[in-house]
Amino acid sequence: MRLELLPLEILDNIFCYLSFHDRWRVCTVSNGWRSTILCWKRMFEQLSTSDYKKNMVASLLPYRSYIHPDFVKSIQLNVQKGDELSSLIEFLADNKCSAITKVDITAPYWMKYNFFQLNTHCAMSLNNLSLKFNRGDDDHYKPPPDLILRHYPRLQVLCYIGPVYSKNGQQWKPSFPTGFKHQYLRDLVLHIHNSDGTFEAKNILVATPRIRRLRLGLQNIQHTSPLLLLDVLKQHCPELVTISFLHRYGNGTIIDPDLLSMERRTNSRSGLENLVFHDSFDEYPYARQLIQFLTTEYHQSLYTLDITCAYVTYDENNNSDSLDQLSSLVFPCLERFSLTDRITNMLSRRNHTLSPLSRFLSNSVPNLRHLALTYLEGGVELKMLVQKPNHLETLYLDHCNVVDLHQITSLLGNHGTNKEARLSRIALRCLPHISPEVLSFIASTQGTCLKELIIDQNEGVSIEDIELFLDNIPINNRSNMIHTANISLIYQDSPARDFPDKDKIDQMLAKLNLYAKEWRFTLSNYADLSLQLDSYSHVRYRKNIKKNRYSI
Repeated sequence: MRLELLPLEILDNIFCYLSFHDRWRVCTVSNGWRSTILCWKRMFEQLSTSDYKKNMVASLLPYRSYIHPDFVKSIQLNVQKGDELSSLIEFLADNKCSAITKVDITAPYWMKYNFFQLNTHCAMSLNNLSLKFNRGDDDHYKPPPDLILRHYPRLQVLCYIGPVYSKNGQQWKPSFPTGFKHQYLRDLVLHIHNSDGTFEAKNILVATPRIRRLRLGLQNIQHTSPLLLLDVLKQHCPELVTISFLHRYGNGTIIDPDLLSMERRTNSRSGLENLVFHDSFDEYPYARQLIQFLTTEYHQSLYTLDITCAYVTYDENNNSDSLDQLSSLVFPCLERFSLTDRITNMLSRRNHTLSPLSRFLSNSVPNLRHLALTYLEGGVELKMLVQKPNHLETLYLDHCNVVDLHQITSLLGNHGTNKEARLSRIALRCLPHISPEVLSFIASTQGTCLKELIIDQNEGVSIEDIELFLDNIPINNRSNMIHTANISLIYQDSPARDFPDKDKIDQMLAKLNLYAKEWRFTLSNYADLSLQLDSYSHVRYRKNIKKNRYSI
């Protein structure tokens, strides 16, 4: 077949389905195929170091005549040496690539003249820039965020993670010309590793009035008062939808970015909609105050509230609890609430009929749909957590000692009598009191509506318990099957629970394949201080079934 004779739109559809390496294999078929694929304008649209085993520039040089300046749109580089980055920037500059819209660089440093080389050709085309530099390297030049914003007026996304070059040991402080306003930036991530906590976030935020999503490293605002930060957000960020505060080891990403869309859920500027505060290492001394200020200001508009802190809820010295303040407010739009707190006594207080967390979830969030609790201890009734459980769709419990049969039945009792009110996603991780009775109740009341099921590292659960759980799900047709199941079981060195043999595992896999569309099953054996890990998935299992079928 003469590939070059096909219409361009058909060629485009064919090549789009091929990986980069598969396209290179097409080149080896014949000279005609080689010329066709190399002349395809999207062949070099995305340049990535992951596509080349050796130095990328050395690999590209023989094909330089095929790389049209307007064809290159995206660059993704992960290099260990600064000269590799320099050689690629020089290659692109020599080739006059002026249509690049996205650059993602992970490197030790970036030479100053390389920065201006790229700027010369891409200042008006670049709209997405991500820079990640090695922690602890303060000596080599790296273009500071304020310089980037001044030289790339069309930039919409800027992610900067790493140290900023500090001349003569002085701290970097962002500066802009008088009256400077960047009118296109929407998404900003800043983790300045060599900040001493005096980083002036105000200077950046004043210069970016159209920002919609902001993520800041907590080490950068250690000495910024919550009241000042709130005032800056209110005055200078009127379009802000999402704000995230992450600890120093955060990589600038959110676990589930789909929950934190940049697009506002309503057309009106109703205020902040997503608040994420992750401070596991107690970096920010005013964490409790900042959360209180932000939730008080935006409680009418918040859609997502995600808190992971060391000491945010209960302060023993002041005998106060942040959730006391939260429970006094009503969050009419809040649908997603996540709390991770390692304080073991936060729910054991006896000066209230209900704990602050219980009162908050039972009175303040009438439209809650997604609930995630981690490190939840005793002293609370789960049935009090949701005033109107008909709304609840997702339940995620991790390291929650409070959960047992009584707690599960209390919370899910109403769901079992109303088909429209049943949970669609359940995750149970590291729960010491999960028993066969708990699983049986979940299967009989929620099983037919489950889209996602996670049962992970619960010591009291065996392979027989999972089989019984599946048997209790009234599956009538494939439309009622669990969409995604992830089952992970652990076996300790105990004579009462022997590690299952191959026949038992095969039986389990066959049953899991019958009840779930997509699934993963993992067995961990810690007997004799040695770890045996067996992992299975629907992909490999069904491939083996198909292979055996055709071999008969």
